[in-house]
Amino acid sequence: MSVGGGVGHTEIWGQESLSINANYLNLAPYQLLVPSNQDMRWNKPYESISGEAVFRSLRDKSMFKLYTGFNHSNLDIAQADINFEEYVPFSLQNNNLYLNASHKHFFEDE
Repeated sequence: MSVGGGVGHTEIWGQESLSINANYLNLAPYQLLVPSNQDMRWNKPYESISGEAVFRSLRDKSMFKLYTGFNHSNLDIAQADINFEEYVPFSLQNNNLYLNASHKHFFEDE
């Protein structure tokens, strides 16, 4: 169980299309309802926001595609360690961006 959501939309214009999607996820409500039975404390439960866009274009003799996606996520916990008396902190923050494009040209057979 988690709290989050996503939205998306696609538009088509003849031989071209654009799709856009966005998502959000936050595990804080889950951590409140189902406390961890492990020896750890959540200082900031996992949270993520992400999105993507896809553009496609088909012409008489070519096809072009463009994809991009991004993600931002973070968390912060303190967990027990047998080597230390105090809790050991661990935090993580990620920022990712991906971009991919392709173009194909169709040659005629002679």
